[in-house]
Amino acid sequence: MLNFQSGASAGSTSGNYTDFQLTTSQAICRRPFTVSANNINMDSGYGISFSATGNSSGNMQSEVFDDYEEGTFTPTLSGHYGDRGTTFTQGSRTGYYTKVGRTVTVVIAISSAGVAAANNSDIVCISGLPFASIASIETGASAHHTVAKQQGACWTFITSASLAILGNNGSSGGWSWQTGTGWPTSAASVRLTITYVSS
Repeated sequence: MLNFQSGASAGSTSGNYTDFQLTTSQAICRRPFTVSANNINMDSGYGISFSATGNSSGNMQSEVFDDYEEGTFTPTLSGHYGDRGTTFTQGSRTGYYTKVGRTVTVVIAISSAGVAAANNSDIVCISGLPFASIASIETGASAHHTVAKQQGACWTFITSASLAILGNNGSSGGWSWQTGTGWPTSAASVRLTITYVSS
């Protein structure tokens, strides 16, 4: 064990406590400290443990904060089945993401896009997300321009790696995914924010 205390030499344990204590299994800091010239780096799979706090009534799976990342990606319009002759005008596409632990928030902007095919019955998806979803059930708030929207519809994960518009189909409360028939051939825009749990 190695101890450090303000005004004392390394290894001193005088006084009521040590400012910083380093053992083979943990480091304990009892005073504020400043990182001024570099970062605190964690090996892969390790992070900050909150195991000293109480657990929820749910099924706790981890109390280690082990990941943070932010960046950009390019969302891509695609067909869910991919074999129905549907082609796309991708237009202008921008994507931003922030990952905190396993929680990912993405912001997507697509402009001047469209469906360009005689047979556009495939389900229109947005793919190219930075991380796959574990549950494929999350939905996101969105706004559209010149894209027909079903009642109560939201962009929802149709696979772990792609989103599509899911809404009420007007038939006894049934659900349906929106196909290319609801998209124009040009000037379509999407603004979308969705938060999901990554796998």
